[in-house]
Amino acid sequence: MKVNRIPIGKNMYGTCVLLVLMVACAPVVPPVPPPDAARPANPPQLLDSFAVSSMRAGQTWRIFLEGSDPDGDMKDIWFVASQLGGNVWVNQFVNLKGEDRRHFIGYVALPTPLYWSSSGWETVRVEVRIRDSAGLYSQQLVHEVTIGSYTGEPIPPKWVQAAQHKLGTVFLDFERNREHHEPMLRR
Repeated sequence: MKVNRIPIGKNMYGTCVLLVLMVACAPVVPPVPPPDAARPANPPQLLDSFAVSSMRAGQTWRIFLEGSDPDGDMKDIWFVASQLGGNVWVNQFVNLKGEDRRHFIGYVALPTPLYWSSSGWETVRVEVRIRDSAGLYSQQLVHEVTIGSYTGEPIPPKWVQAAQHKLGTVFLDFERNREHHEPMLRR
């Protein structure tokens, strides 16, 4: 077999054209991430919520929520609740299970004590977020309820079906005696 050798410099143009054509015809394949590479994380979304703004003492406050996560890895609903002028409770969680980890519409129950202090009414505030398994949080929503001055606020039609799906309960230790919050009188 006879091999023709082209001396360098005599036909350099032809060699360059050949290399350019070879590279231009090669398929371009994007790099494939390794199978154990992390997927881009999507934070959960609090899509909508509703809670009445007033109720009688001893009733259960239902906080209606709708949440979604395209990753399907919502872990829990996180509450920071406070009794205005009184206790602050943090890190109250309602765990999500099954299909609720991808999408849910339901309510969280917050029972209130039957008897309040002599002031006749109290205000409870909750800040709500959803947390997923990757540690990402949804945006925050805030609801307040005045307990003791009931106005008969109806549940909107969207949430009537959601009243059949209880996501969980948050128990708070409400203060019944607020004397230690009143300013001391000097004699």
